[in-house]
Amino acid sequence: MNTQSPVCSSCLRFASTLIHSAFCVGITSVLLLSGCGRADWESKLVGSWVLNVKQTTMTVTFAQDHTCLMTVRGATTNLQSGKWAIDGRRLIFTLPSGGCETNTIRTLSDSLLVIKGQDRNPIPGQGDKYERTFARVK
Repeated sequence: MNTQSPVCSSCLRFASTLIHSAFCVGITSVLLLSGCGRADWESKLVGSWVLNVKQTTMTVTFAQDHTCLMTVRGATTNLQSGKWAIDGRRLIFTLPSGGCETNTIRTLSDSLLVIKGQDRNPIPGQGDKYERTFARVK
């Protein structure tokens, strides 16, 4: 015997629909906001950044089309191009040769980029972990 009244059944359907709608709105909001955060980081990264270490200057230019060019000037000048992507807090460089370097973004503002990473070919006695602080080129 069904002891449930039609009013309670209607209330349950309404509550179920309301919860389902709230869940969908919540998931959509999270996805949109996480996408906006990534787009914001990407737009902040686009441009040229410089790092000076001893008598060497490294300039990295991130283009809007996700290509990048790194110029290292010291005793000699070395150019390297590739592609870049942001995944969460990771800044990923992909080289034409198929090599890949991943760094963690510690800070990204309009004027400062701080990344940390690990050298695949460390200099003996200096360790393999690094933190690099770049300033935006004006």
